[in-house]
Amino acid sequence: MNAIASRTGVVMAKSRQAGGGKQVNFRSSSELQARLDRTAEALGLDVSSLIRLVLVENLHQYEARAEQVLSRMPACAALDSNQ
Repeated sequence: MNAIASRTGVVMAKSRQAGGGKQVNFRSSSELQARLDRTAEALGLDVSSLIRLVLVENLHQYEARAEQVLSRMPACAALDSNQ
C-alpha cells in the first residue's frame, strides 16, 4: 500500500484509483458518525461507500444551487468560466 505522511505526522493511504481519484477527509460529529455507521450497516456498505452513494445521488441538487448563485453574480460566473 502506498502511504504518505501528512503535516500532522499521521500516515494516510494514497489513492490508487485509475481515474485519478482524490482522498477527501472531513470531521463529523459523534451523532452524524453514528447515523452513518447504522445506515451503512443496514445497507451492507462501509461508511465510505455510503458517503459516495449519498454524494452521487444528491450532488446534482447542490450543483443546481451553485448555478443559480453564479447566474445572479455575473463577475463570479465569468471567473468560473476561465478556470
